[in-house]
Amino acid sequence: MIFTPIDIIIFIILLYFMINGARKGFIKEISRIIGIFLGIYISNKIGNQFIPFFEPYIGYEPLLYVFSYFSVFLIVVFIIGIIASLTQKFFEFILLGWLNKILGLLLGLLKGLIIVSLVIFTLEKFPQTLNTFKRLNNDSFLFQICNIIKNNFITNFEFDKKTSSAKTKLENYLDDKPSTP
Repeated sequence: MIFTPIDIIIFIILLYFMINGARKGFIKEISRIIGIFLGIYISNKIGNQFIPFFEPYIGYEPLLYVFSYFSVFLIVVFIIGIIASLTQKFFEFILLGWLNKILGLLLGLLKGLIIVSLVIFTLEKFPQTLNTFKRLNNDSFLFQICNIIKNNFITNFEFDKKTSSAKTKLENYLDDKPSTP
């Protein structure tokens, strides 16, 4: 198997995420993901209840909503971070730090594959890149893996249907556009 330049680029991206995941550990990596989603969810649920705290200081109403939303979001992310740090210390205390690092490496690999797959998904929506992607899919081993992830997970979301519609409109626009000399 011969690695193409795109394989090397994808490998470097994956290696970065794997090293970063192993360095931080599974618990911190997963807690960041959970913290963001939980922060958004809780901010949507109770963010408006924090408006009275900011009213004496901020007179502009739209800014009140932004401050209350982000305050709740940051508090949730901070609390999740503290819980993750304590959990990680506990893992190290009971001598399972190595497991935390290995699982962090695997989670980093998964994050890297998902990000590369999302980039492929996004670039694939431009009609000019279709032939390039077909060639890469035939020549590049790592591109094939990311393309399989994209096809099995990312394209199953409703978002793909909306972007496909936008891609069709862009293709029609480019086909109808007169060529410039």
